[in-house]
This record gives sequence, structure tokens and C-alpha cells, in this order.
Amino acid sequence: TAMSIFWQKLLLLWNNRPAPFIILLLFVSFFYLRFDRYIGLRPMSDHTWAQCDRASVARNYADQSMNFFLPRVHYTCGGEGIVGLEFPAINYFVAILYKCFGFNEAFYRLTMLLIIFAGLFALMKIANSILNNIWISMMLVLSWYLSPVLTYYTPNFLPDTASLGFVLIFWHYFF
Repeated sequence: TAMSIFWQKLLLLWNNRPAPFIILLLFVSFFYLRFDRYIGLRPMSDHTWAQCDRASVARNYADQSMNFFLPRVHYTCGGEGIVGLEFPAINYFVAILYKCFGFNEAFYRLTMLLIIFAGLFALMKIANSILNNIWISMMLVLSWYLSPVLTYYTPNFLPDTASLGFVLIFWHYFF
């Protein structure tokens, strides 16, 4: 029947090129986890002060000075505002987006999402190279990603999930 031919062709396409399906799965998970509802919101919830510091550094890069080696925060109790924090590459990248497209918190959150999604894609490729089964690899990675802590901190201003995403990407290239 026509439906069985459709499924056979879909399975053949899946076996030859699984990347579009995985990207589609991540896109669906974006809406399933309701990231679209708070992607443009300001820092909130747990660790608001740390989120505001990271968001402030990106904003100050864009507004004050694009000097990579002088990250600044807004409120400093009378100090200069120059702070020490983790390597500010993500903040600097987001500041470039602010300069190009205007200020919007969605750029920061979407950057964090893209980094962790790239990491999950790399992890799926690692799992597939070990298991030789794309379905099991995808389900393992998806079930790991859907842990509440990881999904809670993914579209955030904290660098932890981006660090995890970069580690997964580097593991892929290492293996």
C-alpha cells in the first residue's frame, strides 16, 4: 500500500541521513518543554543574581566597550564595575548579537539552547558510534536530556549548560 511505501522510504531516509530527524526532535522538544514561553524573559528564578551578572556583562560589552578583557557589570556599589568571572566568550558573542540586532534577552537564551543542542547532537553521534543503532542512541540522549535539572537550566544565563554542551562537542571530536 501507499502508506507502507511511505514508511519504507522514510526509514531508508532515516538510515542514510538521521541528522534532520534529530534536529526536528530537538525542535519539537523546544515547544514540548515550553521554552518558547519564556525565551524572551529577563533573568528569573533560582540564582537570579548570577544570571543578572552574566546578562549584565553581555549588555555592557554591547553598550560600553567591546574590550574582551574588561567585562563589566551594572551595579557595583560604587566600584568601577570590572569583574572577574568565567571566560566571557559567550557573553562577548551575545554582545555581538546585541550590536547587530538590538538588545533582547532571547539572543542570550537562544545561544545557550543552540550550544546545548549541538552538544546533544554530538553525544548522539558518539552513542551511535558505540551502539550502532541510531534509534537507541537518540532515545538515550533524549531521556538523559529530559532530566528536570538539565531542562531547567538549559535556556538560562548561567554558563553551566553551555559548558556541558561544549564538552560533549569536544568529546565527539576526541572519540
